[in-house]
Amino acid sequence: MERVSSGIEGLDVVLGGGFFRGASYLVVGDVGTGKTIFSLQWLLDGLKRGEKVLYITLAESAKQIRHNVSGLSWDLEGLEIKDFSPAATEPNHLDDYEIFFPSEVEEEPFWQKVYRALEEVCPARLVLDSVSVFHDLSANEYSFRRRLIAFVKHLFDRGCTTLFLADAREMKSLVSISMAVDGVLRLHRRLSKTHFVTLRLLEVLKFRGSDFVSGHHPFRITSEGLKLFPHLVERPASRLADQTVFSSGIEELDELLGGGIEAGTVTLITGPSGLGKSSLALQFLTQIVSSQQTKGIYFSFEESLESALRRCARLGIPLAPLLEEGRLRFVRVNPLELYPDEFLAVVRKEVEEGARVVVLDSTKVYLLAMEDYGNIRAHFYNLVAFLTSHGVTTFVVNEIEDFLGGSKISEIGISNLADNIVVLRYLEHEGRIMKVINCLKKRLGRCQPDLRSFELTAEGPKVGEKLKHLKGVLSGVPRIG
Repeated sequence: MERVSSGIEGLDVVLGGGFFRGASYLVVGDVGTGKTIFSLQWLLDGLKRGEKVLYITLAESAKQIRHNVSGLSWDLEGLEIKDFSPAATEPNHLDDYEIFFPSEVEEEPFWQKVYRALEEVCPARLVLDSVSVFHDLSANEYSFRRRLIAFVKHLFDRGCTTLFLADAREMKSLVSISMAVDGVLRLHRRLSKTHFVTLRLLEVLKFRGSDFVSGHHPFRITSEGLKLFPHLVERPASRLADQTVFSSGIEELDELLGGGIEAGTVTLITGPSGLGKSSLALQFLTQIVSSQQTKGIYFSFEESLESALRRCARLGIPLAPLLEEGRLRFVRVNPLELYPDEFLAVVRKEVEEGARVVVLDSTKVYLLAMEDYGNIRAHFYNLVAFLTSHGVTTFVVNEIEDFLGGSKISEIGISNLADNIVVLRYLEHEGRIMKVINCLKKRLGRCQPDLRSFELTAEGPKVGEKLKHLKGVLSGVPRIG
């Protein structure tokens, strides 16, 4: 069976390749969910492919439809719209019949006009907005079902792919069309409870002839139309394809890590604020990109590029030259503006364009911002699974609230996703605050269990000697032992 492109970025992935030629589909949604934009975008895609298309409107006038999408960067020239909606000067005639029911007078002419329009245009793609009008004009449910089934068969015989539009509030009364069509797509629109922004989601309820990606798929309405971000469940890598071990560029840190960081693994750098977690992540990133002649990207959910450049200049970390060479990208992300699957799409694009090292800084802001979009840990697991399945070496910066003492690795339960865990801690000693570093976990090898001093210098992050003379360091207030 031939597939027909949806013309909507991401939707063909969800549908397994697009709609089927000659099939009929029901698109339902509440007011303002984007049904009209969805269908027009699909028709415009047909025009680009040299197909004849037809939009039949039974509710809004053609003038209203064109006005409603005037803010989009679309050219509707060549788009055939048959306007069967009530004229502005026409009285509410459906309420004016005193002897006959409206269905006895209006039903047959309406169907005749639709069939006549099909004969005139011979479209390959058809949109009928809204099928609820046909239902309201039918004498009874049996009459509506019989005519509808005959109409769907007629469309199939003509090879005309069709979208029927309907209001979601009328779904219960439209059971007949749900059964007659080959697929049902539901558009959702709801208000975020914490961010006070509109969330738009698409769900495929039915799709004959093919498997599809189930679940809620977020989408946005942009100046170019709908853009959908499929919620794809990623499979983590079963084994590491690359056996390379990357150096951090700091001899003492490599010793602590048992030689360095293995390619394709996930490293969690965790600790309280102000210890140098981001600087350490940038040290790893710049060192690997420089030594391996590869590409990397730093996703920052908090710090600006200007701030990072100033800090790296003081620490001797070569961020600026790598950015100028184009081998490293620094992307400032506002997670309040992105769906989790939308951010994953951004990461996927960067990886497809060659990024082999990725830094996510920091998980706390990312996960708090994504809490309205389902299970945040599940979304993060999906993100990490994608990166590992593509052999990307990943560094995740995580902030915990404890200042001194405490035993948390992550306050949001993601430490199990990491292959390596580097812990930075504060401790109080002889009237001053010291910083300590430790490798708590190394999945693919042995690391040194030492607690070592850590500081940021003009030559970059520095790892000192083992703190042999102190006991109870992890309590935050050690004693000499």
